[in-house]
Amino acid sequence: MDVSDHGNTTTAFSTIDAFDGQKALKVIDALENCRSGDNSNWNALINSDDLLRAKLRVQGLDTPEDRASVNWDDATLLFVSCMEENNSGQKYSLGDGRIRDRFGRFPWGDGSSLNYLLEFIRPPLTNMAIVDRIDCEEIVDLLQKLTGQCGEEKVGHTNYQNGKNGLDIRGFLDSGEVYTLRKGLAGRGWGVSSEEPLDGGVRDVVKHLSTILKAAERNGVGIVLRYHY
Repeated sequence: MDVSDHGNTTTAFSTIDAFDGQKALKVIDALENCRSGDNSNWNALINSDDLLRAKLRVQGLDTPEDRASVNWDDATLLFVSCMEENNSGQKYSLGDGRIRDRFGRFPWGDGSSLNYLLEFIRPPLTNMAIVDRIDCEEIVDLLQKLTGQCGEEKVGHTNYQNGKNGLDIRGFLDSGEVYTLRKGLAGRGWGVSSEEPLDGGVRDVVKHLSTILKAAERNGVGIVLRYHY
């Protein structure tokens, strides 16, 4: 892919990290109730999840079950609560540094490789009957969840995009959705727009994203997309 003539200045760098997508749904649901003054769901979540309660206490939160006593913003609380760690307490590394760098800032538009992919992915030109094929619509749905599930259009506010030190969470997938997206991208249920501006751009993004998805799948984890500014 030749991108030498398209080096737009961008401010965001995107990262995909290992994340518990199923837990994230519960955390967001509880945090949204807290926004309306109801702490009961958050209290029940923390008291029913020993690992989560211990993780937050290790971070210095003496009474994590009481949202009002936790001075963290919603983005930080979501991120810390759902980050996946190995048995040694270390973050999983999803792909090597070169792959993460190339995925993280794409030389077009707003710098998001996934937004580029969403703009120029298309259904295949031939609609071949392939058993258990994951079609383009399902792939796009998963990409939209990954890029927008925590955005204002979905939740009605930008709390998850305005965390401490610029923490900006865009969306996430659980481990089952990671498998489905990886399988879909590896199949023949999608094509590329004839109007794609960068020769090979979509397939380059798919290659790097697939490497990250395979690493998540090997470790049995979901993923989260976040931006850095």
